[in-house]
Amino acid sequence: MANPLEKITTMVSAHPAAHYVYGHDQGKAPLGYMKGMALTYGRVLCKFNAGDPATVWSCRPATHDSAHDALSYYRGLFFQRHLDIDAGGVVTLRALWVLLTGLAMPESGGKWFCGRDQSANNVQSDTAEAGLFQTSWNAAHNSGPPATQYLINLFTRYGKVSAEAGWLDVFREGAGNADTRNLGNFGSGAGAAFQKLSKECPAFAAEFAAIVLRALRGHYGTINRYLVELNPRLDAMFQQVEHIIASDPAAFTAALSETPGDAPSVPLKPVPIPRPVPAPAPPTRIPSMPTPAPPLPGINLAAPILSLVAHLLPPPLNTVVPALLPQLPTIIQMAQADIAVAQQIEAAPDLPSKIGILAAHLQEWGAQLQAIVAGFSAIAPTPAKPVGLASTEDAAPDSTAFQDLEEPIARAVRDIAQHFRNQQQTVA
Repeated sequence: MANPLEKITTMVSAHPAAHYVYGHDQGKAPLGYMKGMALTYGRVLCKFNAGDPATVWSCRPATHDSAHDALSYYRGLFFQRHLDIDAGGVVTLRALWVLLTGLAMPESGGKWFCGRDQSANNVQSDTAEAGLFQTSWNAAHNSGPPATQYLINLFTRYGKVSAEAGWLDVFREGAGNADTRNLGNFGSGAGAAFQKLSKECPAFAAEFAAIVLRALRGHYGTINRYLVELNPRLDAMFQQVEHIIASDPAAFTAALSETPGDAPSVPLKPVPIPRPVPAPAPPTRIPSMPTPAPPLPGINLAAPILSLVAHLLPPPLNTVVPALLPQLPTIIQMAQADIAVAQQIEAAPDLPSKIGILAAHLQEWGAQLQAIVAGFSAIAPTPAKPVGLASTEDAAPDSTAFQDLEEPIARAVRDIAQHFRNQQQTVA
């Protein structure tokens, strides 16, 4: 095998995932970006097989901590794409890299050389963004244990190897010419070195961002606003990378290493190639209903919450609502926090970003609903619609872009907030 890496890049050139057109006017990714991400995924896969702690940690099952874990934050969209984030291991690793690959499109357009956001005043060395994913050095220290140590170790390791380890020549293809404004770095010390390494070593930028996504999803505004699209064809492309590596694990591990020729620290095992995750089957029976949780004093939140969730969630989640009742105490607390926000945002200038937060909470409710097995349609074929929503067409979820729900969610949450206020006045 003359050059094992060419087998991967040739596959990517012909794969439909590399020619996918992203929404929000993001367009197609540069071909070199897709090739480079496939190579870097192969490197990370080999690290996983060798027991690398940072890689094993980054592909653990989703945590259900949507405040920090981007996989949990995007759970509803992963569910729509039939991508399993709860299995752990290679299956979840692929899902993470589908999200990671999409992240660069709104952040940099897939261009390796992008420097800091020129519209912001982040000129300190630790806050100036750099590279494909517009990550800044302060993400390393803000991610918390054990991610902080993993990120520092990764930065140290890549800083000691040659520039070729980052496959910059691969990432250059189709990215256009870099300009002086983008290539400039700000500040000094480790932060400035991080900016330089992120641009000159795109593979490092990708591995670094993958860990940040699991520990500090709030670092990326495009993640917070649901602007990152999950390319449905990428999962299959990364599976092809797995098949190629499995054909000769030792040769590909050596070729994909940051320092070619390195032997893995533990004996290699064949790369497992799991089957694609099938769509969830609809419920076949309706179990007996559990005893409803008692409502909070003075306010009955169950009906409006169930109505809202049933109305907003895409099929099949909107057909499995009633057995949610045992979990209502937790969800009621989340709803009350959202209502408190909703009562303050009606005239706020930054309404979209705040509605994005509410959308995140609604998506977390959807994550809890996935465990429910009762068939809502058999019990209540026509779920009540929250008062104020003009029509089902007006508020119907877009199956490809959760962020399109922002305005319907805003109106629905305001309507429910008014419902709660009316109930409070009645009780008083």
